[in-house]
Amino acid sequence: MTIYERIDRAYACIADVTFKKDKWVGKWVVTRDEKGEKIRKPDLSQDGYYVISITQILDAVQKAHA
Repeated sequence: MTIYERIDRAYACIADVTFKKDKWVGKWVVTRDEKGEKIRKPDLSQDGYYVISITQILDAVQKAHA
């Protein structure tokens, strides 16, 4: 297998992965639940956005590398 074939296979493997924006970058609101424990929630009224976590990207690259 040539290097170009390996690159094509790795590219196809990464392209097949469905990434999900699961990490909030912005302000958090801390509240308490009925048990009195702290809960952190994204403050959607402020500027912020969701991003793809680096762990998802690394998992996809490691699978393609293998």
